[in-house]
Amino acid sequence: MSVRIKIIIIIAILVVIILLTVLILIPNFTASISNSTAIEAEKQNYQTLEAQLEETMLVEDEYYLLNAEYQKYLLKLPMENNISVITNEFYDIADYSNVDIHSIDYSEGSVGDKEGEMKLNKIDADVIIVGSYYDIITFINVVEKIPRISKIMNVMIQSTEDNYEDINAYIKIEMYSESKLINISK
Repeated sequence: MSVRIKIIIIIAILVVIILLTVLILIPNFTASISNSTAIEAEKQNYQTLEAQLEETMLVEDEYYLLNAEYQKYLLKLPMENNISVITNEFYDIADYSNVDIHSIDYSEGSVGDKEGEMKLNKIDADVIIVGSYYDIITFINVVEKIPRISKIMNVMIQSTEDNYEDINAYIKIEMYSESKLINISK
């Protein structure tokens, strides 16, 4: 074999190797570049979604904070008057204070009829209780501290003829509830 044929065979083998290399490496290189681009796009998408999630979590935290505040004010100023709930509260307080309730009379009214002013329902409760002086004071203090907006308007204490240890107390209490939803929009 001549040197020329050897060189041609070597060049042909090199060309085949280069062609095979190019045919194998270029598609892999192109696939690698497209995979790299897809990975970068996914990273950007992930970062965007992570930022949106963080924003959503902040909004959720704010929602829960506002909802808790709303629930607190709803206890103080309920949407409706539920006399049975109020009566149960009074009897629970009486049990706690160690006094007996002889009667509870309710009357309803409203406050704030001017335009733009929040209209409130007002419940007047006339409660007659019997107990020791300190137990009656405990009852009044607990009623003043219940979450519902309430005011002790009048207290009249009178001793009983039968037993000097127990006294009667006539207590007038005003409580309020909201009669319609407030329009908070500005």
